[in-house]
Amino acid sequence: MSKYKFAPEARDDIKNIIDYTLKKWGKAQANKYIDELEALAGNLAKTPNLGKGRDALHKGLLSYLYQSHVLYYLKRKNGIIIIRILHARMHPEKHLK
Repeated sequence: MSKYKFAPEARDDIKNIIDYTLKKWGKAQANKYIDELEALAGNLAKTPNLGKGRDALHKGLLSYLYQSHVLYYLKRKNGIIIIRILHARMHPEKHLK
């Protein structure tokens, strides 16, 4: 079974997304956004090659655009690990190690 995991930095990103969305659009929208993000993570775990290769940033790194954010992840034996979830306007090279 394919699984996804959020790295600690990605969990922090989710918390920030929730906080911002709650303030800007309310609880219902925050819940919807995160539910859809988690559904996407599950789909990416099953079919990780849907993402765009980002080897220039880090070998084996993939990214996938989700609304206003980009999920950055790595393939693992049984799925993926999402290392960051950055706003699409952010420069990933400044936020990825």
